[in-house]
Amino acid sequence: MLFDAEKKELPEETYSYVVRGDTAIGDFNYKKLYYRKGDTERLAFMMREQGSKVFKLYPNKEERLFFDFGRDDVGLVHHWISQDGGEIVNWVIHTIDTVLVKNNYFRRYCCYQKYSGKELTAIEEGASAQKDYWVEGVGSARYGIEADGLELFARLPGITEYFVSCYENGDSIFTADDFTRPAYTTEIKGVKGCALQDGPYYDLQGRRISSKPLKGLYIKNGNKLIVK
Repeated sequence: MLFDAEKKELPEETYSYVVRGDTAIGDFNYKKLYYRKGDTERLAFMMREQGSKVFKLYPNKEERLFFDFGRDDVGLVHHWISQDGGEIVNWVIHTIDTVLVKNNYFRRYCCYQKYSGKELTAIEEGASAQKDYWVEGVGSARYGIEADGLELFARLPGITEYFVSCYENGDSIFTADDFTRPAYTTEIKGVKGCALQDGPYYDLQGRRISSKPLKGLYIKNGNKLIVK
């Protein structure tokens, strides 16, 4: 979906990527993804899986790692230089958990991204940091399957895109609202003193506790705590 963020208009131009067919390149077998908008359709890129890693290959270009859904580097801050202003982009994985959607389990990464004139060692949760979710088998809440791993995706000024839904064999398996579902697992990995110096409390379903927690078992900074 597209809309003009500067003019505040919402033309909502819907497009999709459709997986159709395989192709062998070198030693690997790729799924072919076609860009479809209205009556227009073209081959956009290919993707393949290797364990928990997903790779993307554009025609006549080198293969790139799309995202490693087996990564466990919660709280590690990554840095790179933005192409649209020279500022440093700081990126951190805040939590890793699992969501249950229509009887299917999806591994989810909650991430924060912040522009700065210098490299940061921490990114605090708040309005100044952009929040995104990466979900295995689906993609990114902000970029779908267009962004690559830790890199920004180039866009025209004023144009914003957002994920709508993911389909498998004609059935919707994941929608935009599912990115923010409560965590299903109690084994929640969280930032340990890197992104949040004094993180909030969460219950065992991954829901944030806004007030002082009562007696019970909670998650804080990735650790299980018993409040007596």
